[in-house]
Amino acid sequence: MLEEWIRKDIQKKKKSGTYLFYGEDSSRLKKAVLSFAKALCCVEEEDYYCDSCPVCRRIQKGVYADVHVLEDLDIESIREAESSFHESSYEGERKIFILPNIQDLRKESANALLKSIEEPGENTFFLLWTTRKNILSTIRSRSIQVFVPRAGYQELGVSKECYEFFEGNEQDILQCLEEKLDWKEHQSYKNIQKNIKEYMDTKQLSSKVKVYRSLIDFLEVKENISVAEVLWFVEELVNSPCERKDFARLFHYCLLQDRYQGKIEEKLLLSKMLNFPINNKVLFANLFLK
Repeated sequence: MLEEWIRKDIQKKKKSGTYLFYGEDSSRLKKAVLSFAKALCCVEEEDYYCDSCPVCRRIQKGVYADVHVLEDLDIESIREAESSFHESSYEGERKIFILPNIQDLRKESANALLKSIEEPGENTFFLLWTTRKNILSTIRSRSIQVFVPRAGYQELGVSKECYEFFEGNEQDILQCLEEKLDWKEHQSYKNIQKNIKEYMDTKQLSSKVKVYRSLIDFLEVKENISVAEVLWFVEELVNSPCERKDFARLFHYCLLQDRYQGKIEEKLLLSKMLNFPINNKVLFANLFLK
């Protein structure tokens, strides 16, 4: 489906454009955005990409001079990058700017970006991607929106339980299979802070699995432990070395696990709380004490 869309869009021979790729799986979004970037730049294929020419290989490695990834979306970084939006390409015909996690873009940064994405210069393309729907309407309205669905568990060749454990994240699932990780190995909820610190230090999938297993262990026993013990767990969790976006991911993971038996209306209300500057302790206490 994505290949068909890419071919049709490339055949239109657009001189510029802004695209918003959205879906639930960040690994598939990255793959889709890179595929489109390759198709825009590939010198071998006319309406797709070969994935074997020097340009495609360098885009994949992140070393092609005309494909820029803007990881920092604060206003200073956007203003710094703004001059490069209007410069000529270095190597090829087109220049591409990739902005991941566009949902993290604050209003002041968006205002600095709006004119550039609304009227990109000739042969300039902005590729934005997000795993969340709550992005600024000013960004959404100026973009061509492209939905990137998750791969199903049958397609990935794993059980539904494994698929749900990794939230359908294709990259994590494939890496788990390749490394033959024991994702079912028990981890006590009492190790949550230690496991989070290990993951933040290493960024290894094996460490992420430990964090997930500690969360699941807590969700399985929380109805049988005291309120004081629940609040102790919340303290351990929120005092872990995480940024707000990391806490948001942990919050969503707990929220979406079937072991959390709250009503759907309560889940939606709790999810909306992430959009407001609410203390992390209050967020998790509301989730676990419901």
